[in-house]
Amino acid sequence: MPQQDDFNVDNWATQIRRGLLELCVLNMVAQGEVYGYDLVRRLTDMRGLGIAEGSIYPLLSRMRKAGLLRARLEESPNGPARKYYGLTPNGVKCCEMMNGHWDELARGISGLRNGESRSDEHRDEKVDRRSGNVPSRIPPASGSAPGGSGG
Repeated sequence: MPQQDDFNVDNWATQIRRGLLELCVLNMVAQGEVYGYDLVRRLTDMRGLGIAEGSIYPLLSRMRKAGLLRARLEESPNGPARKYYGLTPNGVKCCEMMNGHWDELARGISGLRNGESRSDEHRDEKVDRRSGNVPSRIPPASGSAPGGSGG
């Protein structure tokens, strides 16, 4: 049995990578519609992310069902139809919110690493640039999930 003060850095790093995968997907698709296989290849090749191909397709399906991604099939002359992913309006909002949270967290960690301290009076600066609100949830998409079938 591990001692109470044992800490597994590999487990911590795995949790961080899993938590950032959605943000990586949203940022990739925010650049424009992406062929599913290309998205998977780019993510599995991404240095430091360490994600297996088998974990990405289920995530794409969950994100589509949550109304963040849309998917469309395009016939291919070289084999089966190809699935392309794009952001829905809720996906755009979620991407903006997640990037805002990430940027704030990265600034905070950078400040800690550089020995900077921030007083509590600045804690509430994490606001959405357009609305002035601190966003935390995207409302569910109305009706059924956009983007066709499958993941």
